[in-house]
Amino acid sequence: MATTREEFENLKKLPYLKSQVVSDSMVPVLKVGDRVVIEIGDLNLKRFDIIVIFVDGKLICHYIWKINSFVKPVIIQTRNMRKQMDIPILLEDYLGKVVSHQLSSWQKFKLMF
Repeated sequence: MATTREEFENLKKLPYLKSQVVSDSMVPVLKVGDRVVIEIGDLNLKRFDIIVIFVDGKLICHYIWKINSFVKPVIIQTRNMRKQMDIPILLEDYLGKVVSHQLSSWQKFKLMF
């Protein structure tokens, strides 16, 4: 779903957002049509958290692979379930953390190798 920067900035003012998954990049954790709850602006982030980011006018839901907080501004590296790396994003392009779904310990282990 295409989103303008202005629409994205307005979404960042909400406490929570309910949305629907429209791609299969996070299968089996998130399937097309799944409803997710996003906690907007939660900065208590760690590896393997599923987050929503703004990239090229789209909202994308992937998991955190790495957070580089040693540089300013902070850079977040995300991946999908096929282990494909996204372009690094700035914290300003982060919308929120998915709180309705998470990766299992087994899924995290498989993604490591």
